[in-house]
Amino acid sequence: MKVWIAVCLFVGAWGASGMLYEGHSLFAHKVSEVGVLCGVAGYLLFALSLFLSTRWKKLEDWIGGLDQVYQLHHRLGIWAFSFILAHPIILASKWLPHQLNRFFLFFLPIHKRFSVDLGVYAFWLMIAIIFVTVFKIISYDKWKIIHKVMSFVFVLATFHIILMQRVFGFSQWLLLIPMGIGFFGIIYRQFLFSFFVKTFKYQVVKSKPLNDNVLEVVLRAVGEPIHFIPGQYAFIHFEGANITQEQHPFTLCNERDGEISILVKVRGDFTKSLYEFLKPNYTAVLEGPYGRFDYSKAGNSQIWIAGGIGIVPFVIWAKILLESKERGIDIDFFYCTHKRIDAIYVKEFEQLRDENPNFHFHFICSEEKHRLVAQDQIAICKDLNKREILMCGPQRLTRDLKKQLMQLGVKEEKIHFEDFEFF
Repeated sequence: MKVWIAVCLFVGAWGASGMLYEGHSLFAHKVSEVGVLCGVAGYLLFALSLFLSTRWKKLEDWIGGLDQVYQLHHRLGIWAFSFILAHPIILASKWLPHQLNRFFLFFLPIHKRFSVDLGVYAFWLMIAIIFVTVFKIISYDKWKIIHKVMSFVFVLATFHIILMQRVFGFSQWLLLIPMGIGFFGIIYRQFLFSFFVKTFKYQVVKSKPLNDNVLEVVLRAVGEPIHFIPGQYAFIHFEGANITQEQHPFTLCNERDGEISILVKVRGDFTKSLYEFLKPNYTAVLEGPYGRFDYSKAGNSQIWIAGGIGIVPFVIWAKILLESKERGIDIDFFYCTHKRIDAIYVKEFEQLRDENPNFHFHFICSEEKHRLVAQDQIAICKDLNKREILMCGPQRLTRDLKKQLMQLGVKEEKIHFEDFEFF
């Protein structure tokens, strides 16, 4: 909401400055003015989206976890594309309905004005990237390279704006704000990121399948180890035969003797290659840690909900509770899987339940019974409205349960979830 207020204020100030300070009438050419305002709004949202893609640590503090930052980046990117798409369509609509040919020609780089043609090139390049993204016509590692071309689209759009101006007035100077935001995002992410973000080198000690699609990987530091809060994750890429150089986030688990472990679920070509080919002595490079998903800050009465590989943070927390003999937190834990064979670490959770009277373990297998429904299973938890709820799992699970919980009267600020699908 705060972002939209800022966007509305900026676009309003930009439009008003054209009327008050530069003598333009906002209503003289309604269609054109609306088209230009859409372009300004799209450019600002585009700049903000680039800024949010930087992985700048401060953004996690402000927004609440890198997954939330990337979700906002994704939403703003969609709105930016929508406004930018509307920009030329609205401008060209002045030729409708009598000059249909001129309407379509407007979208071609044949304007005999370099500034306008730059905008056309940026428009079609953005559409091409969005098309590749939506229809997933290339592999993820190649898509990441293509996605970087969005920075070039922003550069083209910037020169389109600058060269379109015949006179620089107050409204044009206002556009320096999104220009600065966008170029900071580009320069930091593309050129400065490696200087400011620390990486840690590890070696694969063990690679052990837990079932048909989950792999446990144990890593040992080669040099300085990474320091993290239980539940945080790092972006990791592996170096070795038959392993692609993709980088993915994995939740970090503490192990003994300075070792850490991660769980890998087969979900695509990269994770499949890890499951099949990852071997001891392969190198792992970690970047991080990231994340703000932390049970220790959620009070003494909690509900945990995990789905699929979203079990990982709760495995770490359960191990801490087992080792520390912590009894001060009342926890109801709902673990959801489709098939019983997919479940992992069930024995550890059952052990914690047997040793800790305040830990209540509920295993839900949708193949045997039905899916977790807040009104049926979670509603039986005592003092539901006073408890902090922590969820990690597929978006469909977390989003549906959040909606159901709020219908039961749980306040939104008491529902915390980490979205492992954001990348």
